[in-house]
Amino acid sequence: MKIKEYLIDDYLLNPDNSINLFFFIGPDTGLTDERVNKLSRSLEIDKNDPFNVSRINQNDLEINPTKLLDESLTYSLSSDTRFVFLKIYSESVPSSIVKSIKDLINNFTLKDTKIIISARNLSLSLPLVKYISDNIFCNTIVSYQKSVKDLRTE
Repeated sequence: MKIKEYLIDDYLLNPDNSINLFFFIGPDTGLTDERVNKLSRSLEIDKNDPFNVSRINQNDLEINPTKLLDESLTYSLSSDTRFVFLKIYSESVPSSIVKSIKDLINNFTLKDTKIIISARNLSLSLPLVKYISDNIFCNTIVSYQKSVKDLRTE
């Protein structure tokens, strides 16, 4: 489900516990990073705990397409919830990564695992984005650059 722009800030402070995947997308990379950090604080993620947090980037997933699912199914040693961060950098997603994400979503609900995907440069019209947005266990958070008028109002 895509979160409406005016609801994002409140949502990130109190995210829905039934959501397993948070998908951050949009051209405003600074706002995307800020929102990922806000969600991380709300979920009380200790990003320095290697037994609780896994970080995967696009290159890792291209080399090992099962890594996303493997890391998501791993139990946390120091917390009740495991966290997996995935960064996608390119404007087009290789088919192996699309398959990895779809395999992950097909295994929902993953109990006690939260996946946070940051895909800054992807187009909202891609089939993968629609696939993620249509899943009831996923939320899509879009970060658009704000106009000068909106920034002055804030």
